[in-house]
Amino acid sequence: MEWFAHALSYVRISMNFINIYAIIAIIFAFYVAKYVGDKIMKYPPGPVSLPLIGNYFQLTGSESLHKKLLTIWKQYGSIYRLNILGYNFVIINGHELIREALVNKGDSFRFRPISFPSCLGQGIIWSNGEEWHKFRKILQFASRDVSLGRHVMEEYIMEGVQNVAEEMITSMEQPTRLKNIIQKAVLNVFCKYILRVRYNFDDRLFIKLLESIQTISDSALSKFPESFQTFNPIIPLSLQTKIENKKYREAVDTVKGVILNIMKEIMRIPSGQKEGLIGKLLKDKDTSITEDQLVGVLVDILTHGFEASSSCILWCFLYLLQNSDVQRHCRMEIAEKIGFKRPISYKDKDALHFINATISEVQRISTPDPISRPYYTQETVVVEGYTIPSGSHVLFHTYSAHMDHTYWKRPHEFRPKHFLDMAGNLTKHEAFFPFGIGPRSCTGEAFASQTVFLFVSNMLQRFQFMSPVGEQAPSAERDHVASRYPDNFALCAIPSEL
Repeated sequence: MEWFAHALSYVRISMNFINIYAIIAIIFAFYVAKYVGDKIMKYPPGPVSLPLIGNYFQLTGSESLHKKLLTIWKQYGSIYRLNILGYNFVIINGHELIREALVNKGDSFRFRPISFPSCLGQGIIWSNGEEWHKFRKILQFASRDVSLGRHVMEEYIMEGVQNVAEEMITSMEQPTRLKNIIQKAVLNVFCKYILRVRYNFDDRLFIKLLESIQTISDSALSKFPESFQTFNPIIPLSLQTKIENKKYREAVDTVKGVILNIMKEIMRIPSGQKEGLIGKLLKDKDTSITEDQLVGVLVDILTHGFEASSSCILWCFLYLLQNSDVQRHCRMEIAEKIGFKRPISYKDKDALHFINATISEVQRISTPDPISRPYYTQETVVVEGYTIPSGSHVLFHTYSAHMDHTYWKRPHEFRPKHFLDMAGNLTKHEAFFPFGIGPRSCTGEAFASQTVFLFVSNMLQRFQFMSPVGEQAPSAERDHVASRYPDNFALCAIPSEL
């Protein structure tokens, strides 16, 4: 019977091998069928993704996701597919394809995925359809108000500039970490314009408001897919987002609470006396827009407008520290065009070509949102000959447009001359869209542009900025993987005579 036991054992081993071979054959057949099917349907190409974890290991590591996507762009072309945490994404790269999709075929790329874990239902960013149109209308009203009444916003911005200047003077040319000062000053600008309230920097409610906005801004949910590298590919995404979702919700509720309390006070004021953006919106509000919708949009303006402006200002100072020749050129332009006897006004913007070029170059090379938030196609669309089926998730790789070697001369170098012609006049570029393009482009561009210009130009007029003695200029790295902000660097401010 011993021979029978050996034979049975052999059969079992053989069957195990057969099962293994069968599994391998099935997997191989699946990938072959998928490859052939993709070719027939003309789906975008892409690297092979593993079951469950997708392309996780190809996209993680010390390098940011938007930089890794540049490498994949070189391998697979301007449009390719990736699996990110179980979601299949089409990635569109390069300014020409991004512009073709979002401008020429913008109607096909105007929706957000409603089942996405980042979709927390707040404001305009994740809304769709009629609700999105209502939110867009509110934001366009707000932006138009800024455009028509820049002097009002300018007054508030200049108060913020003065706050920062006083902090710099108090530092007595000693090393100062600028991030918290700039954030408080810029947040106060938006609070004054939107809510008609200005806070002291040490006010407890103001500090709580800033912390809550920071929580919203830093949330891995709100920064997906750039925050993708912080998630574990094995644990279901829904479980990982529970804690993050709770913190996010609490922060949003805090900001909402501040806005609602001020709204209640303003609603008691006679219609003709309502002030600030919130007062104007309440006075002229479309009756179809609910209070919750109005508050949601105001949360968006306060959080994302603040973040876009304050982060860009900090990037400007970082690159000015790194490039002392650029800083010197900016100050020389101020001396020649404006002088030092009066503050710089927004009316002076058209005269300060080099400063404008410097700010644009900062926006290009730092790229505030290097990867768009996810889009969702509700119809099949063809881009560059490839079929993007209905129900696809799509990402636009803005960083690829800003770093395109075929368009920009030495794109990885900081060169304000990218935005100047031979005569020193400003030039526009089709490959430059820091606020996005198409139906979902940022309507807060007017807020951010005015705020950044007045802060940067007036601070350059008042101070020369240097790295602390014995320290190198700060590195142009973000303070964490999905942040808009640079590392919290220190600088010394040397006052100029005004």
